[in-house]
Amino acid sequence: MEALMKNIWRIIPVLLLSVAMAGCSDDDDTTSSFFELSSTDLECNSNNVIDVVVPIEGQTYKLTVKSSVDVIWTTKLEGGSWIVATPVTKQSGDGEILIVASSNPTNIKNRVATVTIRNSVNDEIYRYAFTQSYDPNQMAQKEELYAYIHYNEDRYNKEELIYTTSINKVEGNVSISSLGQEELDKYNEDNLTLYKLLPTDCYTLPNSISFDGEVSALLDIKFNKKTGDLSTSEEYMLPIIVSVDDRKAELIWLVVNIYDRNISRSVKQFDFYNANQDITTLLTINKEEGEVTLSAFTEEELNAHNSLYGTSYMSIPEDYIVMPASVDFDDSDLSKDVKITFKKEVGELDEDKEYVWGIRVYVDGFPVSEIFMKPRIATPVVTMESKEYKHILILDQGEKKASYGFNLSLDVINQWEFTVEFEENETALKAAVDKYNADKGTSYTLLPKGNCVLSSSEFTQEDNEKLVTATLSGDGLTLDKDYLYPIIPIGCGNSPFEVKEKITYVHVIMETKVESISDLRSINLEANMLKASATDGGNNVGNLLAYNNYWQSIWSPNGGKNDPKIDPVYGVYLDIDFSNKPLSQAFSFNYLPRNWPNAVPNEIVVYAGTSNDDLKKIGELKYEDNQLPFADKTWIGRVSEEDLSKLSLYSLKESGATLLRLSFISSRDKTYSNNSVKNILGYDYTKWNNSGDYPCVALQQLKIYGK
Repeated sequence: MEALMKNIWRIIPVLLLSVAMAGCSDDDDTTSSFFELSSTDLECNSNNVIDVVVPIEGQTYKLTVKSSVDVIWTTKLEGGSWIVATPVTKQSGDGEILIVASSNPTNIKNRVATVTIRNSVNDEIYRYAFTQSYDPNQMAQKEELYAYIHYNEDRYNKEELIYTTSINKVEGNVSISSLGQEELDKYNEDNLTLYKLLPTDCYTLPNSISFDGEVSALLDIKFNKKTGDLSTSEEYMLPIIVSVDDRKAELIWLVVNIYDRNISRSVKQFDFYNANQDITTLLTINKEEGEVTLSAFTEEELNAHNSLYGTSYMSIPEDYIVMPASVDFDDSDLSKDVKITFKKEVGELDEDKEYVWGIRVYVDGFPVSEIFMKPRIATPVVTMESKEYKHILILDQGEKKASYGFNLSLDVINQWEFTVEFEENETALKAAVDKYNADKGTSYTLLPKGNCVLSSSEFTQEDNEKLVTATLSGDGLTLDKDYLYPIIPIGCGNSPFEVKEKITYVHVIMETKVESISDLRSINLEANMLKASATDGGNNVGNLLAYNNYWQSIWSPNGGKNDPKIDPVYGVYLDIDFSNKPLSQAFSFNYLPRNWPNAVPNEIVVYAGTSNDDLKKIGELKYEDNQLPFADKTWIGRVSEEDLSKLSLYSLKESGATLLRLSFISSRDKTYSNNSVKNILGYDYTKWNNSGDYPCVALQQLKIYGK
């Protein structure tokens, strides 16, 4: 048959390919990458597990690999030392696999092993299940393996571990005992092994066993903690003989391997937002040889952990968690992601405490790792991004409407849909207005609720910010009357999200449009409304309210010892505070120079805003262009009586100005025939030479007009 196949190979290559595919290979890949397995000793079929019975005298099996060099293939052996499979490392290209099964001279029963062959080009898996024959007419013998786990932390070591095996029923008085060194030496010689005899003080055997009418019985072998003191680099053997009366009925060769094990510990933190919904998180469990189970820490175990490691963990209630009891792995798995569900009630736990869900991972009943699932419990917070105060002007024309936009923001990445709700209770709104008036010394009236309409404040899952527009209506309002509407976010409906406590007070006033200076009203100034960047001696800004005195900025730095108060941006300036009555449209001003004209304003820049941080330039005055006064008792326009038509109208860029700044950039000396200009802005006071040329400015009276 073999010669015939060779002839077919020489004559019909295509037929050879068909035979190879049907007989010893399941590889249908027609590309350059391929893997083929053939053998005259074993069947090559990746669809089923191939059962192989090894004769009692042992046997060698050979498989041939034909493979492209880019394909990786592996051979894996699982089972006892009676069988060897090579090569044991990853291979590529052509090669040979040898499986050598030893003889069974001691008539061991139930010898089994599995060889698995895989490759990287396809999903084909070749699996061979080997069992070895024994002589049932001789005394039954069997080899078994027991792994004794010893923990470096003694608290995990039990006083006694039990290994259970079974023996067949025999008639008579049954006794159990262990064999000695002589019998083990003979076993090592026959099987080419180097086992050491397990010390007798490491275990306990029962004296006898009862079958109670069953065809077999369980034999419990007890190992004490001394077993853990043995070397992990040696293999030990416990030979056990089952005798009936004076006859040896069964022999058990129990291999005992000692393994030192540390418990690995880890903390997995994750965000748990109090959003009225369950959260499922994934926990990666590595594959182990054996049954993998999961167990939750008891309250006592968690307390013991806290005492040992100095933590202050608190256990999440058991009914808040859904967790599988075991983990099932597929053959190809190296690990598996396990779903653990934390119910929505977790979000209601105290955020200031360390709540954990402690998990212990077991393999065949032995703990291998401890994992603490630690949720960072947090309630998402919505914040209204808006100033505390906003001035809104409504003009008494057209639709009589104005609008104001502000943002709502969520402090975490949004995954939910919710709506922010605002206060609508009139009693609560009025209480907020009353408090504002009491704190600020104002007397504003609550804007009717219907005159402020807010746009949608609904968040979708795509929104982390939401622009809300407040539309203010002038319908029914009294001209020039001050109204106040408090915008107060109070919650998020059915969502447990928090809303940061904040109120934006919208100050609403309806006015006719300012077209000219004549539309402005004279504003009664008070001393506490005025502030100067620099004042010389007693010539303070309060003097500007009376005709018979004056304000003057610093004119002498006293030999350079004192700060001359010249601002690098504004030079010397006067501030007028309108916090109690903000300006909404425009303003103007007029002044008298001091009767001694050696420091009259030469250039004035006008700013408006709500604070020093947001001042905006809205105009400027120059000595010649604007006919600035210099003679005693003259106003702007160089007239002896005020003429409002000579004044400039300064329109605000935004309503609600609470700060006006008159910035004096330079001054002029108009004494006698003098007409010299002194630059205030940028002046280096260290060069002052006592000659009286230090730049300053002086005014006798100031008037403000505004609306």
